[in-house]
Amino acid sequence: MRRKARDRGHPVVVALRQPQLLWVDTHVPYDVPMADREIDRARWAHLVAELLDAETNGNKTRFAKLVGVEYKTINRWLNKIGDVSEESVRKVAAGLGRNPMEMLVQIGYYHSSEVDPPQAAPDDNDAAIAMVRDDPDLPPHRKARIIERLVQMGRDDETRRLAIATALVEQAKSA
Repeated sequence: MRRKARDRGHPVVVALRQPQLLWVDTHVPYDVPMADREIDRARWAHLVAELLDAETNGNKTRFAKLVGVEYKTINRWLNKIGDVSEESVRKVAAGLGRNPMEMLVQIGYYHSSEVDPPQAAPDDNDAAIAMVRDDPDLPPHRKARIIERLVQMGRDDETRRLAIATALVEQAKSA
């Protein structure tokens, strides 16, 4: 479709494109075998409901904003309408500070044998981490972020202590 527009007295031709639709049943063949994976909608709906209650006390609007999707999407997930992509699960995990692979295993997208073993949990003897973990008023996603920061601070402290120890040993040897 074309139409003429006038800009300072000179005719300008503006071409408007019609959007091309992508069909849902489009099949793209691949040369290598690809696993057909689907997310179990019932398990996903159950997980979203649990996260919704834990993170925002059931407030769908706040939850949608927290994970970076629209309110309607949360309703579709809870009502088991439409397909859920791996990308969506990863987006929710990132928004809540959770491990995306654990969530994907939990909803049946991957089997636990297909993923790397989980990393070691933060030190249970660390009083600061225990305090954060045991706080009942702190939402889980905030706990995860605070604990992640505390663990990083611990690594930084360990690196600093090692550098000081190395310097002291070198100083003692040269004396």
